[in-house]
Amino acid sequence: MSDTIRKYRTLVEKLYIRTKSDLINWKWDEEQKIVSSKIADLFVDLKKGVNDNFEDLYSVVVYGPAGHVVDEFNDEYISSPSAKPGTLNFDSYFFLMDALYEMAYRKSIGADKALDQILTYLDEIEDPF
Repeated sequence: MSDTIRKYRTLVEKLYIRTKSDLINWKWDEEQKIVSSKIADLFVDLKKGVNDNFEDLYSVVVYGPAGHVVDEFNDEYISSPSAKPGTLNFDSYFFLMDALYEMAYRKSIGADKALDQILTYLDEIEDPF
């Protein structure tokens, strides 16, 4: 495995862990259908698309401060039959990137906060019976 693939895999793992810990602020771009975050002086986009076989394909794009693409990779590039994400409980990098994208998307639109607010409200209202 190349050093670059190792870095890509580590990046995805850390993005997942930091997102799960609410340490990354993701923004949803409705027009482009991407989730973005500013990390250090760079920007990271998560994209969901399809490959040539019409299967889901997850991509990470890194932009420099001036907005030019610095690097880009997808789940197919970093996956192999024997590669499983570090200490995370995923069978493949595809599943990790799927979970990362979904979590970042939900956080960016406030879905979980909205559900928590509704559940709290429902717990606080009186039961009529």
